Amino acid sequence: MKINGKRTLPVTFSFTILYLHHLLPSLFVWTIAKMDFSSQKVAFDSRILLSGALMLVLLPLVARVYARTPQNQISFNEMRSCYFHLTRKTFELKEKNLKQGQLIGLRFASDENLLSLIDPTIEEKLTAKDSKQQLTNWRDDYLREYLVEDFN
Repeated sequence: MKINGKRTLPVTFSFTILYLHHLLPSLFVWTIAKMDFSSQKVAFDSRILLSGALMLVLLPLVARVYARTPQNQISFNEMRSCYFHLTRKTFELKEKNLKQGQLIGLRFASDENLLSLIDPTIEEKLTAKDSKQQLTNWRDDYLREYLVEDFN
Protein backbone atom coordinates (compact mmCIF):
# COMPACT_ATOMS: atom_id res chain seq x y z
CA MET A 1 0.00 0.00 0.00
CA LYS A 2 1.32 3.47 -0.87
CA ILE A 3 0.46 6.79 0.76
CA ASN A 4 1.91 9.97 -0.77
CA GLY A 5 4.22 7.84 -2.90
CA LYS A 6 5.72 6.05 0.14
CA ARG A 7 5.27 2.39 0.89
CA THR A 8 3.43 1.66 4.13
CA LEU A 9 2.61 -1.38 6.20
CA PRO A 10 -0.85 -2.88 6.19
CA VAL A 11 -2.98 -2.08 9.23
CA THR A 12 -2.97 -5.72 10.34
CA PHE A 13 0.83 -5.74 10.52
CA SER A 14 0.80 -2.54 12.58
CA PHE A 15 -1.63 -4.16 15.02
CA THR A 16 0.60 -7.23 15.23
CA ILE A 17 3.57 -5.06 16.18
CA LEU A 18 1.44 -3.36 18.85
CA TYR A 19 0.27 -6.72 20.12
CA LEU A 20 3.72 -8.23 20.37
CA HIS A 21 5.46 -5.28 21.95
CA HIS A 22 2.82 -4.17 24.45
CA LEU A 23 0.37 -6.92 25.26
CA LEU A 24 2.72 -9.89 25.65
CA PRO A 25 5.03 -8.28 28.25
CA SER A 26 1.91 -7.09 30.09
CA LEU A 27 0.59 -10.65 30.09
CA PHE A 28 3.91 -11.86 31.46
CA VAL A 29 3.90 -9.31 34.30
CA TRP A 30 0.25 -10.10 35.07
CA THR A 31 1.06 -13.83 35.24
CA ILE A 32 3.91 -13.23 37.70
CA ALA A 33 1.70 -10.98 39.83
CA LYS A 34 -1.04 -13.64 39.99
CA MET A 35 1.26 -16.53 40.91
CA ASP A 36 0.20 -18.37 44.06
CA PHE A 37 2.26 -20.99 45.88
CA SER A 38 -0.13 -21.61 48.78
CA SER A 39 -0.72 -25.26 47.89
CA GLN A 40 0.98 -27.82 45.70
CA LYS A 41 -1.85 -27.94 43.12
CA VAL A 42 -2.04 -24.16 42.80
CA ALA A 43 1.77 -23.90 42.62
CA PHE A 44 1.79 -26.41 39.74
CA ASP A 45 -0.86 -24.36 37.89
CA SER A 46 1.17 -21.20 38.49
CA ARG A 47 4.28 -22.81 37.02
CA ILE A 48 2.28 -23.90 33.93
CA LEU A 49 0.97 -20.35 33.46
CA LEU A 50 4.45 -18.91 33.92
CA SER A 51 5.86 -21.33 31.33
CA GLY A 52 3.15 -20.36 28.85
CA ALA A 53 3.73 -16.65 29.45
CA LEU A 54 7.49 -17.11 28.99
CA MET A 55 6.93 -18.90 25.70
CA LEU A 56 4.63 -16.14 24.46
CA VAL A 57 7.17 -13.45 25.37
CA LEU A 58 10.13 -15.32 23.86
CA LEU A 59 8.33 -16.37 20.68
CA PRO A 60 8.74 -13.02 18.84
CA LEU A 61 12.38 -12.83 19.90
CA VAL A 62 13.15 -16.32 18.61
CA ALA A 63 11.27 -15.61 15.38
CA ARG A 64 13.37 -12.47 14.84
CA VAL A 65 16.62 -14.36 15.43
CA TYR A 66 15.61 -17.08 12.98
CA ALA A 67 14.55 -14.47 10.42
CA ARG A 68 18.01 -12.90 10.40
CA THR A 69 19.71 -15.98 8.98
CA PRO A 70 17.80 -16.03 5.68
CA GLN A 71 18.04 -12.23 5.45
CA ASN A 72 21.82 -12.45 5.74
CA GLN A 73 21.97 -15.25 3.20
CA ILE A 74 19.88 -13.18 0.82
CA SER A 75 22.29 -10.25 1.26
CA PHE A 76 25.28 -12.47 0.48
CA ASN A 77 23.54 -13.98 -2.56
CA GLU A 78 22.55 -10.54 -3.78
CA MET A 79 26.16 -9.37 -3.54
CA ARG A 80 27.45 -12.53 -5.26
CA SER A 81 25.01 -12.03 -8.11
CA CYS A 82 25.77 -8.33 -8.49
CA TYR A 83 29.54 -8.88 -8.39
CA PHE A 84 29.35 -11.67 -10.95
CA HIS A 85 27.10 -9.55 -13.17
CA LEU A 86 29.63 -6.70 -13.10
CA THR A 87 32.91 -8.63 -13.36
CA ARG A 88 32.05 -12.14 -14.62
CA LYS A 89 34.16 -13.46 -11.72
CA THR A 90 33.09 -15.25 -8.57
CA PHE A 91 32.80 -13.28 -5.36
CA GLU A 92 34.31 -16.10 -3.28
CA LEU A 93 37.77 -14.59 -2.68
CA LYS A 94 36.40 -11.18 -1.75
CA GLU A 95 33.62 -12.69 0.34
CA LYS A 96 36.06 -14.49 2.63
CA ASN A 97 37.69 -11.17 3.55
CA LEU A 98 34.46 -9.24 4.15
CA LYS A 99 32.63 -9.31 7.43
CA GLN A 100 28.88 -9.53 7.47
CA GLY A 101 28.40 -5.89 8.49
CA GLN A 102 30.75 -4.69 5.75
CA LEU A 103 28.86 -6.68 3.13
CA ILE A 104 25.52 -5.35 4.30
CA GLY A 105 26.91 -1.82 4.09
CA LEU A 106 28.13 -2.43 0.55
CA ARG A 107 24.80 -3.73 -0.70
CA PHE A 108 23.51 -0.15 -0.85
CA ALA A 109 26.21 0.79 -3.35
CA SER A 110 25.21 1.37 -6.94
CA ASP A 111 26.84 -0.68 -9.68
CA GLU A 112 29.26 2.19 -10.41
CA ASN A 113 30.40 2.45 -6.77
CA LEU A 114 30.47 -1.20 -5.81
CA LEU A 115 33.65 -2.30 -7.53
CA SER A 116 35.60 0.74 -6.35
CA LEU A 117 34.49 0.26 -2.73
CA ILE A 118 35.06 -3.46 -2.21
CA ASP A 119 38.86 -3.38 -2.06
CA PRO A 120 39.16 -0.31 0.21
CA THR A 121 36.56 -1.81 2.53
CA ILE A 122 38.62 -5.00 2.85
CA GLU A 123 42.03 -3.32 3.11
CA GLU A 124 41.05 -0.53 5.51
CA LYS A 125 38.64 -2.79 7.44
CA LEU A 126 35.88 -0.23 7.21
CA THR A 127 32.72 -0.69 9.22
CA ALA A 128 29.31 -0.83 7.59
CA LYS A 129 28.69 2.78 8.60
CA ASP A 130 32.01 3.95 7.12
CA SER A 131 31.41 2.14 3.85
CA LYS A 132 27.91 3.63 3.61
CA GLN A 133 29.37 7.12 4.10
CA GLN A 134 31.66 6.61 1.11
CA LEU A 135 28.77 5.93 -1.25
CA THR A 136 28.19 8.58 -3.88
CA ASN A 137 25.28 6.86 -5.63
CA TRP A 138 22.96 5.32 -3.07
CA ARG A 139 20.75 2.36 -4.03
CA ASP A 140 17.69 2.27 -1.77
CA ASP A 141 16.16 -0.89 -0.41
CA TYR A 142 12.46 -0.33 -0.97
CA LEU A 143 11.49 -3.81 0.16
CA ARG A 144 12.30 -3.00 3.80
CA GLU A 145 11.14 0.61 3.89
CA TYR A 146 8.51 1.28 6.51
CA LEU A 147 7.02 4.50 7.76
CA VAL A 148 7.40 5.29 11.45
CA GLU A 149 3.79 6.47 11.58
CA ASP A 150 2.62 2.90 10.95
CA PHE A 151 4.03 1.75 14.29
CA ASN A 152 2.24 4.40 16.35
